[in-house]
Amino acid sequence: AEQVETHTQIYSITSCRPMALELVIARCSGDGTATEDMDLDIAQRYLLSPGDSFFIPPNNVYQLENHDKIAPAHISWMILNP
Repeated sequence: AEQVETHTQIYSITSCRPMALELVIARCSGDGTATEDMDLDIAQRYLLSPGDSFFIPPNNVYQLENHDKIAPAHISWMILNP
């Protein structure tokens, strides 16, 4: 898991198996590490495909996982600073 502090991150999925890339996103819930800050019980989950895009707003924790163990997932991303 990765924590986004004062900036916004924008992602675009360029290739992966359809519905194989999972995004988990949640508001930061504490002052610990990003993994400890993610409450998986209330996190939002999305299965992504090529052509999908999403953004991670400031003060959130997110995780990306490719569920396909053979085909890689390729993404492009950028950071927007305030």
